[in-house]
Amino acid sequence: MNFRLFSLLGCTLALSSGVLYTTATDTASTSTTTTTTTAASSKQEQGQPLPKRNEPRTSSYQHFSRPEYIGPRDRFWRHIVDQESLMVNGKDYYFELKNCLAEGLTPEDLIELNATNTQRVIGKRLADDPGSRMGTIILVEVKNAITPTEVKALRRLTHCIQTHLPHLHEVRPMYQEYNLKDDPGLGGNTPTHLLPLVGVYLPQLVETVLQTIRMAYDAAGWEALTLRDEIMLTDAAKRSAKRKRNPVNYLETSARAKTMPLPEELGFRASEHLTYDDFPHLDSHIDGHETAITVNFALAAPTDYEGGDLYVVDSAGIKTVMKPEKYSCIVFLGGFYHHGVTTITGGRREVFSNEMWYNPDLPLGSNLWTSNAPNMEEYIRQCNAEGHVAGNGPCSVQFSNMGNHGNKVQDVKKKYETNNTTGLKSIEDEWLDEEEDVEEELSDDEDNDDDETEEPDEDVDDYYDLSNIHGIDDSHDDRYAAVLPTEKDDQLASAEEQPNFLVPKKLEPGQIEPLYFRDTRERIKDDEAFVVGLPPQLLKEFTNYMDRNGMLEKAKEMLYGEDSKKKKKKGKDDGEKEHSLEILKDGQNWGIMRPHWEGMDMVWIDPADEECFESMVDVLRKGDFDIVLDAIAKQ
Repeated sequence: MNFRLFSLLGCTLALSSGVLYTTATDTASTSTTTTTTTAASSKQEQGQPLPKRNEPRTSSYQHFSRPEYIGPRDRFWRHIVDQESLMVNGKDYYFELKNCLAEGLTPEDLIELNATNTQRVIGKRLADDPGSRMGTIILVEVKNAITPTEVKALRRLTHCIQTHLPHLHEVRPMYQEYNLKDDPGLGGNTPTHLLPLVGVYLPQLVETVLQTIRMAYDAAGWEALTLRDEIMLTDAAKRSAKRKRNPVNYLETSARAKTMPLPEELGFRASEHLTYDDFPHLDSHIDGHETAITVNFALAAPTDYEGGDLYVVDSAGIKTVMKPEKYSCIVFLGGFYHHGVTTITGGRREVFSNEMWYNPDLPLGSNLWTSNAPNMEEYIRQCNAEGHVAGNGPCSVQFSNMGNHGNKVQDVKKKYETNNTTGLKSIEDEWLDEEEDVEEELSDDEDNDDDETEEPDEDVDDYYDLSNIHGIDDSHDDRYAAVLPTEKDDQLASAEEQPNFLVPKKLEPGQIEPLYFRDTRERIKDDEAFVVGLPPQLLKEFTNYMDRNGMLEKAKEMLYGEDSKKKKKKGKDDGEKEHSLEILKDGQNWGIMRPHWEGMDMVWIDPADEECFESMVDVLRKGDFDIVLDAIAKQ
């Protein structure tokens, strides 16, 4: 196929060899994606304590049970507890970590860890735009969610991990996770990866997380989302069966990744102790649709640091800023709503962060670099194939090292030549530092950040070279002629490369040129149709995206498959008018339409609902699509 079409953000887009074709369309349907900074405090409401977890629930609906082949939540680490063995690179660290943890806790601490927390109450709730498909409440605050003793134990475990398994502690710039050439100011954080060791050594903390989720789930009414997803999955399975696909596999693989299950069915996609000592902020992002619920416990009081507010952006683009009290927890739909951390200007922000998904807990050695649904699905099936059962030893299969953007993690890290463990202090040593020293260090970081803001990195400007963006009023000889002169043919792509249009052989990222028909050489819809050069990263992101969701396979099937031949026999008009709703391998709903013109191998593929739209927008964001939008805006 020569190029693929998508319709979103008020434009019709077609990708081809690093080129974007765009025609202006009505933007009314996408106006709700515009981000604003309006406060939304009026959408928060004060709640009341809820019934205890063991009290009868009001719902009489019989929910789906966890798919049997997935196995229990702890299936990939239960053997560590049963065998009292934690093998890493040929050495057993089980008792080193166990003794290290015990040295930092008193007998009284151990008693308090096993006590029931009766102080949890629901705080503020954040309501979404009424038109959102995710329901009314998107965020719930649970006050007193974690006890001081649990925080002490968590910090001690973090210290032990940093001491004995330092490779589980890293400095994580967001731009490296996205595999960008330079940092455009995305910020980041400094995680110590706790999975699955928090379950091995502090099962009380795992129970605290799950109890907090259940409380927030009930307060938000998210059971409605669970019911909605189960109905949609059942319907999808029926449609798959009609196409002679395996409905069980469909139900239990790609579709499961975006499902809101019951809290008891959730596993840990990530569990991290986070600080922000190396970064002044964390830019707006979503955690990925694999994450059903994000659970952030505040380990620092609002007075312990300046700035560093958590913000969440709802479906209407309204940004809500909040700063939770110490020991409170923010439970929200982080896999579907953009959020970030404002600039930290002093003090120290500290968070116990968890991402939950409809899978078992991530195995030791893996983290958010690789914890995507396809990797986990492949791991589960390979472990099952070798007969692995929870509690009967470890699975010998190696978890995939392919990152979320189609690159091997070690290759990405090697590219940046980053040693994330050299010269790092023990976390307990940092807590013993004088407060003024910490503030001075963070103040220096802030000053450096300010300098970078005032004087952008020249390399970044070169990479995002927008010098070729020019407006319609520019008088560049006959660039905007009604008919393209033949003198420029040596600068154009060949008919084999682009059989329908006359386009330049090469475009710089953000460069815009008018679009001409090849047969008549006439300009297409004057002032409305252009070809735009894409950033290399965007083409790479979209290529990986289309490979994962089977978009190209579907397009080829419609163009060249048996079904296509039958349609052609019925007549041209029948083929032109067909527009169908299809569910691809990613479990998303897509609208698909056949070519409109004789001899054109182009299939129109549009997001059919908001969830599908948001998944595509996320890919665009990761691929630096802002460069293209800036170019279109100036045009």
